[in-house]
Amino acid sequence: LLLLGVCATVSGLEGSNTSCAIMQQSNCVSGTSGLANHSSSGTVIFLGVFQVPDQCKDACDKNSTTSDPCHSWAFYYPDTPQKDFAGACYGRHDRIFAPHTDIPRTRNHVCTAVSCLYPVPPSPPLPPPPSPKPYPPSPPVKVDPDLLPIAYLGNVHAGNYTEVCNFQLVAIISAFCWQYHSDEHINCTNHTREVEYIINTSADMQKKCPTVLTQMYINSMMNFWWYTSLFQQFQGANESLLLHDVKGELVRVLQDGGNPNITVFDWGQNKTKEIVMSTVNHALQNGITSFFLDKSSTSASENKICNHWCDDITPEAAHAWNIGHDEMLRNIALASSGPTVGNGGESLLQLMGGAHVQYKATKDGIEDLLQNLQKPYVKAIFAQFPFTSDGYAAFLMGYEQGRAWLWWYSQYPQWMDEFNHRLGAPLGPATLKDDIYTRSFKNGATVSFNTRNNSGKFVWPNE
Repeated sequence: LLLLGVCATVSGLEGSNTSCAIMQQSNCVSGTSGLANHSSSGTVIFLGVFQVPDQCKDACDKNSTTSDPCHSWAFYYPDTPQKDFAGACYGRHDRIFAPHTDIPRTRNHVCTAVSCLYPVPPSPPLPPPPSPKPYPPSPPVKVDPDLLPIAYLGNVHAGNYTEVCNFQLVAIISAFCWQYHSDEHINCTNHTREVEYIINTSADMQKKCPTVLTQMYINSMMNFWWYTSLFQQFQGANESLLLHDVKGELVRVLQDGGNPNITVFDWGQNKTKEIVMSTVNHALQNGITSFFLDKSSTSASENKICNHWCDDITPEAAHAWNIGHDEMLRNIALASSGPTVGNGGESLLQLMGGAHVQYKATKDGIEDLLQNLQKPYVKAIFAQFPFTSDGYAAFLMGYEQGRAWLWWYSQYPQWMDEFNHRLGAPLGPATLKDDIYTRSFKNGATVSFNTRNNSGKFVWPNE
């Protein structure tokens, strides 16, 4: 039986030293299972049946020793609608004080407080996660130079192979599940099997265009239920391998496309990492070359983890999550033959060798790309310049074949006129003269970018 209450966050959280004033219609043991029939559960101890809150407070103090104090208590008034708990008093012998608040009287008549004698002690500070060693240098990824230096993330199916087979790299998803409020979402079910869809589509697409590198999208934070084969491995008893909050409940967040109540991988547990790596290895063995790891820059901060919704976790869980998350990102990158990247900016480059980075179509944007590519640990940059002719021209001034790609995400492939021309490999680096970058390509094209007005120009052979 779960004690009922409405969950809300208050100032008294794990590790804080809060006032010992009684909080009416609040409950610091709400959500704890196993308390029915006047039972204790773990560090939550049944202290007796009483008539008034002061008796429960005194019982908490008397049930304390200096080595095992009762830090907080909850009292159910004798007239509480939840009759099985009428008059019941419980004490907490742990550092957690995160009560449910604003509980309706129609549900429970209850109060709670921190012990005045043994308040919740502050948690000792944890050391910061170690700084990662630079990602080991690696040669450029082998690509087909006659394809466009584009990395596309979006819906891929047999009907759009004509477009996506022009790109050096394609990260495959199906469109049904990602936008919760779209008309197509009705087709997203627990049997969508996204992992299998990506692998099977990759194999089918490579029959038509075998030199295109295929990539799998994996969210490095959220346990999407449409990744059925992976999601099923975290059900039942294995829910313990997902992240839990300070109340012992599953952490749930909101996916960017609006899908609610998404659970979170607990990277502090080795078994969690083993299960996800088994999916990674399965994909690599079946033709996927690399991964787009979304939410790579996410970290547990101030004992919270957030994605539109936030949940409170213990300092120990936050510390372990951050270290395990970084370890997982690096291990996936090291296992990949192709350009695995993390979504979250250039700070990820040292950790995992690849990142999605946003740039402006300006001289500064071009120079920033060039400088990042000079770093020996950089294996791959998905450069998000504006998806315009000018943005494409700016990217071409700074990119290096097999180490950088113009990146964008859209539900379906977009096109610009310049994609109708195959460039071939660049013949050398861009030159800068009179504020204009110029670069020539094997197939005869010359591309320039004027930094005075941030405009690009394409001159094609025989035109």
